Amino acid sequence: MPVIFPQFEEDSHHRADVIKMIPLPTDRLLCGPFAIIYNVKRYLIGIDEAGRGPLAGPVAVGAVIVPSDFDWSLVIGAKDSKQMTPKAREEIYAKLCDLRRDGKLDFTVTFSSASMIDMRGIVLSIQSALDAALSKITEVGPLQKRWITTDVRPLYGDIRVVLDGGLRAPMRFTDQETIIRGDQSEPVISLASIAAKVLRDRHMTRLARKHPAYGFEAHKGYGTLAHRRAIKQAGLCSLHRATFCTRIIYSGFSRSKRVAEARPLRVAT
Repeated sequence: MPVIFPQFEEDSHHRADVIKMIPLPTDRLLCGPFAIIYNVKRYLIGIDEAGRGPLAGPVAVGAVIVPSDFDWSLVIGAKDSKQMTPKAREEIYAKLCDLRRDGKLDFTVTFSSASMIDMRGIVLSIQSALDAALSKITEVGPLQKRWITTDVRPLYGDIRVVLDGGLRAPMRFTDQETIIRGDQSEPVISLASIAAKVLRDRHMTRLARKHPAYGFEAHKGYGTLAHRRAIKQAGLCSLHRATFCTRIIYSGFSRSKRVAEARPLRVAT
């Protein structure tokens, strides 16, 4: 016997509410109010960030959404992006792109700029990028094909969100969990970490051509010795987070001068 659930419906004379017993759908994934009542989640979203600590460049937030029946053997090798080589990250990212093309998952990466970080702080800048990523990934993407074929768009109660570290999703996502070192224990967070890291690294490599004095293609904006020496020589450019460079500036290592372009930096090899 199928499970039944009461649904209120007005009679034809619109004078009274009557209870109509309808069968619970058993030929497809539960959705909408049924998913909430029976605590069944149709989709899982993983969230992680990359670029919290650099002296320059944006912070990136990655979001990956998979259906509840996702085959995790398709992404064997995914782990915390910081523990992977650039080549390994690129290989997993290529798999993500293939799976998105096939409609088996979706992902997005959003940025908050260095100027936003200086104005609002790193925490609010990450939250802004996180909110944008979640809005984008739940509104547009190849997984909509499933929503169209079932003629039911998932509610926020149909989605479970897992986040790394101290990240939090907006309150409309009622089922969410923040997991310390989640990028090491939750594959979907690992995928989000990899997507954010790969796209941020590519972004910094492109920007290095506009700002050749700093060697962004090598250190991606992090505070390496070579990067700090470049700041000493050329000052800060428009990509730098001035609020992150205060110690360098006032320690006599650099002036607070900002320049858009500077002569190339020679780094000993």
